[in-house]
Amino acid sequence: MIDTPRSDDAHGRGRGNPAAMPTLLCLAFVRNTVTGRTNAYNTQGETLRKGERCVIEADRGPELGVVESGTWIEERPETEFKRVLRRASAFDEQEAARNRVREPEAFRVAQERIATHRLPMKLVKAEHLLAVSKLVLYFTADGRVDFRDLVKELGVRFRCRIEMRQIGVRDASGLVGGIGPCGKELCCSQFLQKFEPITIRMAKDQNLPLNPQKVSGMCGRLMCCLKYEDDMYNEMRRELPRFGAIVRSEKGEGRVIDRNVLKQAVTIVMADGAKTECAVGSITVVAAANEASDDEAGPAGDEGRNGVGP
Repeated sequence: MIDTPRSDDAHGRGRGNPAAMPTLLCLAFVRNTVTGRTNAYNTQGETLRKGERCVIEADRGPELGVVESGTWIEERPETEFKRVLRRASAFDEQEAARNRVREPEAFRVAQERIATHRLPMKLVKAEHLLAVSKLVLYFTADGRVDFRDLVKELGVRFRCRIEMRQIGVRDASGLVGGIGPCGKELCCSQFLQKFEPITIRMAKDQNLPLNPQKVSGMCGRLMCCLKYEDDMYNEMRRELPRFGAIVRSEKGEGRVIDRNVLKQAVTIVMADGAKTECAVGSITVVAAANEASDDEAGPAGDEGRNGVGP
């Protein structure tokens, strides 16, 4: 009798995909010299030292990287990490230097051709891939763009393969880089690997001004850093009584009219109109407020304002 394989076995999941099974890996933090992002890479058994230059895997193709730490051994699935392909040779360094020189010219020519064809797109960056005869052009657009004639002209001009890659406004900010409102380099150009959903609700919960100019990044969308402390604010807010709750303090009973999440304190108003701030540990809830009256319910549509771009 022949056993019929299960569907999960047929897809490599029944007994486990070997690449997805934990195994001892030699890892190191490497900074991509093109994007500036630092991530852990699988060195494939090579022992690398801080400051060494190497060629790493990237979504766009092989790129130069700089080792930011020593190597260490850890049991993790191979699929979680991109690989260090090799130590950078003199040829790799020369090729990368030539690419950096050629890219501004490629950007200028591509912009001129886009203007000539009157294409509804904005060119963001031109990038020559390391050791690959390919020019990648990143652009943003509101919809689909027919750039077939543009690709033909640029292929003849630069004598290489042309790849047009449409990206969102957040990816564009990460590629171009810049300084954020905090005075530091943009998170998306340093370490962010994916963009989490961001809502105006997060700014409201953190008592930030709801002025779009105050909570928006260079990309025009809600700042990614609003997500960083959101979980902490949600957890700390659970310890506070809701707005409108009746609480008993050392000075008597009153109604909650304001809350300070970071101080873990509430402001209550007494029957005579006097206001006082009390630590949450010094009060007792006498009558809980209706959930619908709390600001956690929020106005309709807060959660629908998602700041993630295409």
